[in-house]
Amino acid sequence: KVVAARGPSVVALVTGEGSGVVLRGFTITGGVGGASLGGGVTCAGSSPQLIDCVIESNSAERGGGLLCSSVTEIVLLGCVFRNNVATGASPDFPDGGGGVCLRDSLALLDECTFEDNVASKYGGGLLVTYDSHVQIMRTSFVGNAAGGGGAVLADGASQAVFKRCLVVSNLASEHGGGVS
Repeated sequence: KVVAARGPSVVALVTGEGSGVVLRGFTITGGVGGASLGGGVTCAGSSPQLIDCVIESNSAERGGGLLCSSVTEIVLLGCVFRNNVATGASPDFPDGGGGVCLRDSLALLDECTFEDNVASKYGGGLLVTYDSHVQIMRTSFVGNAAGGGGAVLADGASQAVFKRCLVVSNLASEHGGGVS
């Protein structure tokens, strides 16, 4: 099941979808988002579950693979985020999240893979910002790159809790090759 780009975001969950909405086993690719739309998936005010999905080769200013904003809670289980790019470089805004950008969101990630994602600014694999909270379990971050937080960057009042994760071979040009 491959879902390729037909608009700015390949998949948009923006009308209050609850936890009963499940995307399972899809490959989501080729999306080109913008400042408020993720390349592969955009979630706003929704609480979906993504299970065993591959989100690859998407781009946006923030959240190349997935952008979550004002999400009650998103659950990502067994998902792969690969070769996604966040191009944003605003001097006044925490841009980035090559794989995933969480803004004012709650998230649970379990057994996911973040591989070869790039952000021109922050969080090559994952950017956790605007008072977001994420629990990350049994997840690997390999070969991601950014200006800050090659694998993961959590800023301000945001929080990222890691349990049994692998963080290896990530790069940052400014600070925090792995986690910042």
